Amino acid sequence: MVFPNGQGYPRFMSHAAGTFGTAVLAVVLLTVPAADPARAQIHSEFPALTRPFTSETFSTQTDELRARLADRGFSVEAAALGLARGGRDGSANPEVSHGVAGGRLALQYRHGRYALSGEATADGARECEPREYPARIAASAVWPEARLFAALVAGLDAHGHAGTDLALEGAPLVMSLPVWSRFPVDCRPRFIPWARLRLPARGGDASLAPAAALVLDHLPGLASSLVLAPSVQSEWRAGAAPLSVLLVQVAYAAGPWPLGGDAGVVRRGSRPPTSLLAGLFVHAGYARSLDRRSPARLVLGVGTGLDAVLRSAWPTSR
Repeated sequence: MVFPNGQGYPRFMSHAAGTFGTAVLAVVLLTVPAADPARAQIHSEFPALTRPFTSETFSTQTDELRARLADRGFSVEAAALGLARGGRDGSANPEVSHGVAGGRLALQYRHGRYALSGEATADGARECEPREYPARIAASAVWPEARLFAALVAGLDAHGHAGTDLALEGAPLVMSLPVWSRFPVDCRPRFIPWARLRLPARGGDASLAPAAALVLDHLPGLASSLVLAPSVQSEWRAGAAPLSVLLVQVAYAAGPWPLGGDAGVVRRGSRPPTSLLAGLFVHAGYARSLDRRSPARLVLGVGTGLDAVLRSAWPTSR
């Protein structure tokens, strides 16, 4: 397809990416998904460049569901970030040589299927992630029986712009791969859908952002701790072409380990947890606009998390 003088190309790519994300979202939501184990960080309710990629567990097994409903505890997560943002719209180069340092701090209280979180992110003077609020408070809940996770987020950015988000996550569709007898690999590609409705606090048009990710975990070498997650996000707003972004994330988590107790990694159902658990994680993210209306961005992060378990059969969020 030829576009005279390049006109129409950004709009075409934006609509194509938005249509792709919406189609995948619809297909996955209509497909019966399979369950997946919990991750080791505070759950990120929507894929974001400055947060390590995580996905919710939707297990309805009797013992795991009972443990989730009984879970009570506090979590804290802190990370140091290296951020870079390109200087020219449409460029694929995030200009790492002009990168800046930043950080992220998140706190969460868990009460069964519900959680209340607060998060603050410093993304540098160049605003390396303008699509997310630097200051956020989120109330979330998960219903494994309905294969649905929902979060209500109130956010505020550095310029005083505030808004409210409603984010939904559907349970993943797990794809089976052929087994090679000589090289057995428990790699399980998963399609995961999200949708986010954003309402500005001071007027302006609401926006709808569907997203879909193809997630690869259980990769060779580092077992289930390494996750590769390319996702497509598209923000739809009345009267404007959708803004579409390709986001590629890699995350690795280690732990959690009990502090002041027996050595070794705590495993689900193995024994009652200690009162305090610790874990480490590293992550990287690269984002590029598919319609050439924003520059490429890159984030590298390393962090740690602590869990204070108040009362539970075993930890469900770690």
